Amino acid sequence: MKRHSEDGVWGGRKSGMERGWIVVPLLLFLLAATTGRGLADDGGPGKTDPEGARNKVAARVNGAEITEKYVTMMMNRMHAGMGQGHAAPQATEELRKRALNLLILQELAWQKADGKVDRELVDRKIASMKERVGGGEEYRKLLEKEGLTESEAGVVVAKGIVFDRTLELEVMSKATVSEDDLRKEYEIEKEQFHTPEKVEVTDVVFFLETGDKESIRKAEEIRRRIADEEGNNPYRLAPDGTFIVRDVEVRQEKERVLYEEAKKLQVGGLSGVITTPDSLHILQLRKITPERQHTFDQVKASLEGKLKREAVQKRMSELEAELKRGATIEIPGTGDGAGGRK
Repeated sequence: MKRHSEDGVWGGRKSGMERGWIVVPLLLFLLAATTGRGLADDGGPGKTDPEGARNKVAARVNGAEITEKYVTMMMNRMHAGMGQGHAAPQATEELRKRALNLLILQELAWQKADGKVDRELVDRKIASMKERVGGGEEYRKLLEKEGLTESEAGVVVAKGIVFDRTLELEVMSKATVSEDDLRKEYEIEKEQFHTPEKVEVTDVVFFLETGDKESIRKAEEIRRRIADEEGNNPYRLAPDGTFIVRDVEVRQEKERVLYEEAKKLQVGGLSGVITTPDSLHILQLRKITPERQHTFDQVKASLEGKLKREAVQKRMSELEAELKRGATIEIPGTGDGAGGRK
């Protein structure tokens, strides 16, 4: 392997074990290992296997081997990013597929770049990581825990840099959203940016017969007590089993009578005794929030975030297809035999 050329670039295509060194993104691989216990330590999806299993080939990408060790490492970091807890077997298998696919894409990006990266940038990344974990000795312990030599870790970092650069150039910079795209989406989703009118009241609901004169008299007496004795506050009433007091929103389409009576009130004002088909009520208006149509400028940032995410996902799928086009990808045990293409 050509380690360091005259222009300060790592280069050269690798064979054998060297070509099997697979990237795990720098922050996911090294930093995550210092911030929490990996799944290999707690029996989760990345449970440590015997050395033979760790070196078992998970995939070959144009002849470069990806071993189970790197798949396990990637699963650990992806799982750590999603939170703690053990995943169900089917979720673990899905996580493994995603981890392996990401490693395949990283290897393809590395091969497309012909394994070239600025050595000085790699050295700076490694120096920064050593400082972050507490020095060279702690860094070596970290690598030992992951089963990597310093040379292998250097390739990990180099591939991470190349893959990050590929994503920046081929995904982030190309996944653009135009002003026209935003305005079209606003028109399509305009109803979602409409806030309907909201009428909020305190409702004294009576458990009395609605057609009975004594019920009306009782309700009117309660209203007088709210206004005269309880400082216009229904919640000061002493419960007697004939009513409850609640805060509710009344809607025109569901409670037309209550809605229309509430709209007649000033904030804090009391209604008279209202008869509905099934109960008696006294309302106190708390608040009316007028309906509102949010303008394009008010929702532009949120729309842009949504469309940008969709554009990134679309462009990422396109990049995956581009990287895999013409590549020989073998995954043992899945029917993709030697020389087959995935």
